[in-house]
Amino acid sequence: STFSGHLRRLVELDKVAGPQVLLLVDELLKGTDPADGAPMARAWLEDLVTRGTPVWVTTHYGSLKALPAVDERFTAARTAYELGKPAYTIVYGEAGPSYAFETAERMGFAGRVLDKARLYREGEITRAEQALAEIDTLRKQLTEERRQAEKDSRQQRMLRDRLEAELSLLQKERKDLVRRAAESTLSQLDRAREAAREAERAVKKKRETGRKRRIELGKTRESIERTLSEMEVPGKIDPATLQPGLEVYSRRFKRNGVVVRPPERGSVALQMGGMQVTVAVDDLAPAQAAAAPKQPTAVRRPPPAPSVPEKLDVRGERLDDALNRIDVWLDGAFRARQSGTLTVLHGIGSGALRNGVRAFLREHPSGLSFRPGTDEEGGDSVTRIELA
Repeated sequence: STFSGHLRRLVELDKVAGPQVLLLVDELLKGTDPADGAPMARAWLEDLVTRGTPVWVTTHYGSLKALPAVDERFTAARTAYELGKPAYTIVYGEAGPSYAFETAERMGFAGRVLDKARLYREGEITRAEQALAEIDTLRKQLTEERRQAEKDSRQQRMLRDRLEAELSLLQKERKDLVRRAAESTLSQLDRAREAAREAERAVKKKRETGRKRRIELGKTRESIERTLSEMEVPGKIDPATLQPGLEVYSRRFKRNGVVVRPPERGSVALQMGGMQVTVAVDDLAPAQAAAAPKQPTAVRRPPPAPSVPEKLDVRGERLDDALNRIDVWLDGAFRARQSGTLTVLHGIGSGALRNGVRAFLREHPSGLSFRPGTDEEGGDSVTRIELA
């Protein structure tokens, strides 16, 4: 039969099918009941496409015409008809009707038969043809929706691009504002720092001038006292005799002291009561010479300076300022020939001020004796200085 011969040819084509073979089939699986031929044709086409075989078929089966609507691997095409005749052009993306009645009428088929057939056709339109019409309508709706979606997408892209451009401009303006504000702030900070440095230099210069004046005054005072001491206490002492235990007289401190250790580089350490001091060898005289003046004529000496307070509070001060105050304070105590214990209140804090004060006392030329306070005296927040 025609169907058997058709199947035999399809079996041969199936054996050579593959990605490199294009199959062309006219009226796929014709010559049998459409209810059987249509599903067989669909299954065979799906198998070929799954195996990567390109295939082009023609059909009048309505279910095959509807296949592209449910499987995107397939696409439809139809022959264009104009004025009831084929135009011999292909319209892609659409599946068309078979035009059986139009072709029969054009070929001279009996009109009475066609009229009756149309009545049958109008009452018995296949579900496939109805589905095809619905699918075509749905396709047009989807096409319109896709077009609108693409239009909306273009508008959204344009809106996004415009917003991004505006955002970029705003960010650039913001950076410029921040940069200008930062430059202005830095300029103000630079001017403030320079003013602070200038003020600090002025303070340091003033402090250094005060320090130099105190040193000059101290030298002048020592020179006067040394002159007075030489007027009161005659004689020099031989450095070779300065051995530990020897009692000598210090013109600077106006009192006797006991040699602690032999002289080194022109200086010698003396113990004066509870205080140990370092003095120049030239400053010493025999202890007996300190008791009697060289001449009976009395020499007027300046009276002792007034005593300084026993406590000095430098808490919260900068180290340089605190050391300057302590230096003046101790100088006043020495000039007043003050004895007993003095107390520096420096607090604990980070320890920088306390350590700086004690380092200063440790290197003081008078060889001061000092210690931290006891718990009753204030503990480590104070330093006690012993004066002989």
